[in-house]
Amino acid sequence: EPNPDDRFVSLQKLSEMTSFKRDDIEATLKRLQMINYYKSQAYVNVNPTLVNYHISKCGGSGVRVDPTKIHWTPHINPS
Repeated sequence: EPNPDDRFVSLQKLSEMTSFKRDDIEATLKRLQMINYYKSQAYVNVNPTLVNYHISKCGGSGVRVDPTKIHWTPHINPS
């Protein structure tokens, strides 16, 4: 049986899991209207209708990208 506590994850944990900055995750969720606050605590609102709306807006022809031109280098903070 699923553990209800597994539904909860902090923005910091999402950051650690994805390597995205916490502030970037929060800003993106705000822009998508998928985050609420209660007593200064952030909560992600995973409303299926809203998720489906955003998914429907994804894709399409977009901008063509040459994958051979993409080179990833990890960010290194100066000491």
